Amino acid sequence: VEPVNDATQHSWRLFALDRRTGKVVWERVAHEGTPKTKRHPKSSQASATPVTDGQRVIVSFGSEGLYAYDFNGKQLWKRDLGVLNSGWFYDPDYEWGIGSSPIIWRNMVIVQCDIQKNSFIAAFDVASGEPIWRTPREEIPSWSTPTIFENFGRAELVTQATGFTRAYNPS
Repeated sequence: VEPVNDATQHSWRLFALDRRTGKVVWERVAHEGTPKTKRHPKSSQASATPVTDGQRVIVSFGSEGLYAYDFNGKQLWKRDLGVLNSGWFYDPDYEWGIGSSPIIWRNMVIVQCDIQKNSFIAAFDVASGEPIWRTPREEIPSWSTPTIFENFGRAELVTQATGFTRAYNPS
């Protein structure tokens, strides 16, 4: 599927809705500009699902950054993840955008970034956005969201990707 190369001005936004009425409580612009990558025609430049720990909302806009907001709409921090070129691994010109959503485990927000070159998984402090760890992955593009499996007092960070299922120690 041919990627969409939309070089128009975009606005990446976060909305808070009142769960009873559906009315917009607040709206924030996280980033404005021309997209750094192309996208799949059936997707958008903002396909990841936000995550919350009950105090903050974390959202990944892929190449446009990872952002944290409090429940009043105040931006707490942002992190540049670099250009995340994810697409058809047989042809690097096919950029389809990022679909992996961030997760929160304990004090960390974890992102899985399986891209054309230099794939990685990384953890950031959920309160400050400071990097905690970053692990390279020998993986081609995928769009899977990681998960944590806890059993017998042990936690494993499980990732699914195009080539392999892998587990990491999330600590």
